[in-house]
Amino acid sequence: MPTLGGRCTPDGTQRFRDRFPELAPDHFTQDGGRWLSSVGLGTYSAMDHPSRTRQLSAAVQYLVTRGCNVIDTAPNYADGNAEQAVGQGIAALQTNGLARRNEIFVATKAGIVPPSVIGPLAVGDIDGLECLTVLPDGLCFDPVYLRWQVERSR
Repeated sequence: MPTLGGRCTPDGTQRFRDRFPELAPDHFTQDGGRWLSSVGLGTYSAMDHPSRTRQLSAAVQYLVTRGCNVIDTAPNYADGNAEQAVGQGIAALQTNGLARRNEIFVATKAGIVPPSVIGPLAVGDIDGLECLTVLPDGLCFDPVYLRWQVERSR
């Protein structure tokens, strides 16, 4: 899936907040200049199954169109499919003119080595990564790996 790029911005999140005047006055809280919803979507329990990926993408679209602009995901949730489903949901919102990427706060994690990337790492598909050291808990803090993972999550 192509990357969406971008990030939430103060202007984008204010525009998002202004679209929902019917919500409780304290539904949005300002943090670092950005307006964030008091309710967010967590994707930890997403399962690695095509129907779940579609459901999660639909959940992103449903919640964003109802005033939720905070989403938490990670590359190891559903072996990377949770991040992809979030991206698909945001892309659909943009395509349909319902929301913009700069209105939505997406939190992800770095340093986690999900099974889906073990193969590429083993054959040297990451420029500059000479040796992969994965800790017993499945984490890797090599700066080259962290940079690659952040770019992959966009």
